[in-house]
Amino acid sequence: MLLGLMAGCRGPVGEIEHGRDSAPDSVEEKKLLAAADSPMETRLREMGLVDVQELDATIGVHLVYATEENFMGEVLYRDLHKAFLLPEMAERVVRAQALLKAERPELSLMILDAARPLSIQRKMFHLVAGTPRNIYVSNPKHGPGLHNYGAAVDVTLADTLGRQLDMGTEFDHFGLEAHTDIETQ
Repeated sequence: MLLGLMAGCRGPVGEIEHGRDSAPDSVEEKKLLAAADSPMETRLREMGLVDVQELDATIGVHLVYATEENFMGEVLYRDLHKAFLLPEMAERVVRAQALLKAERPELSLMILDAARPLSIQRKMFHLVAGTPRNIYVSNPKHGPGLHNYGAAVDVTLADTLGRQLDMGTEFDHFGLEAHTDIETQ
């Protein structure tokens, strides 16, 4: 299945340098950034990835790595404000949103991370290398991870006001609850 998902993308999101020195300051600047593609976003489109909100505008996007609200405590996506995925993955998210809306119309999916540049993956792994947290971040030396191909998405649930629901742990939780081999109730 992994090869089938990655077949639609020409390769991992590469070494594109960020065009901004800082995060947008004003509401007006944020709106302008949201309306037009950045150089990174243009490159993602060229690679065959799609902006999920163009398929379903009811899906929320709050890219955590475009804020300081992440385990690194710094803005990592200075030039990325939209959630890009492989078309097949984006369609799955859209279907999941439709199923959620049918059951719980007051809730929506909110994307917290989608396609991720390799340069950011390297920075993230470097920070956790040699620590117990290294099991939570894919080592880019072993090849690009699913996020680097736009084949992975981190989602949560949000209410009609865009407030995230409590999912049991915070985003970027580095604890037992984050282990993929343990299911809790």
